[in-house]
Amino acid sequence: DGAWFNSAPPADPLLRRGLRHLERRLTDDVAATLRRNGWCVVDDALPRDLCLALKAELVQARAAGVMRRNRSYAVDAGAPQRERVQKAVAAATEDGGAAPIAGTAVKRGIYEAEPYAPDVLESCPRFAALYRDDTLLDALRRRLLETLRRTEIRLQVNDGVGGQFGFHCDSSPTLDAREVTALFYLN
Repeated sequence: DGAWFNSAPPADPLLRRGLRHLERRLTDDVAATLRRNGWCVVDDALPRDLCLALKAELVQARAAGVMRRNRSYAVDAGAPQRERVQKAVAAATEDGGAAPIAGTAVKRGIYEAEPYAPDVLESCPRFAALYRDDTLLDALRRRLLETLRRTEIRLQVNDGVGGQFGFHCDSSPTLDAREVTALFYLN
């Protein structure tokens, strides 16, 4: 039960129980597999009832119109740092005021939001609590990489009309300091 090392446990009992479950699923064997392969799959990482509650929040956020269309971009390793960052900002905020930049592409049927955005908070209180929680970060620090500094959460919905991501890297050392990506499928 020692899940909350750097933050208070979430008030929501379903979320609190789900995070304890997640921490138990992130074993030394999972960390060893991730180190060895560069990836791993953790079945049943979150309990079913929490997945259903989180999925309901995503459906509500999508219906409320607070999720923006996903934009992808290609990072040109030879481009100046400023240009790479500008492309990332344009891709991340396309529907939030930034002008689209050449080289970004809208992904059909895929919508995103950040749980800390004011218009998303109302639709996604559990995701907002997850954003403030350090359970995953602390478990990965203890078992994998002590230098991990922070987590970010992006909510994403694929509406089932052919949206997909081809093989890609989520980051680039020339763009940001991301070291681990965790995906939680709620379907």
